[in-house]
Amino acid sequence: MKNLKDIYFSELYGITTKDHEKTNDLLKYVNKHISLENQQNMELLITEDEIYLVLNKTPRNSALGPDGYTYSFYKRNWEMIK
Repeated sequence: MKNLKDIYFSELYGITTKDHEKTNDLLKYVNKHISLENQQNMELLITEDEIYLVLNKTPRNSALGPDGYTYSFYKRNWEMIK
């Protein structure tokens, strides 16, 4: 019997058992190992320059998350935020 969590998310996202089977079939072809170089890169701190570059590549009216602040807000206030 499915547990409540599985039922909840299946109903929320419309995921069926067939979808899970398809996903599992696709995952067989995904490399499950991360190279040492990639591991080291993932542990690096994100720089201010990297954030600024991404910020300037995004559409002005899209929001980062649930707080509703748009990229335009962050662009206009960059000097204070950084």
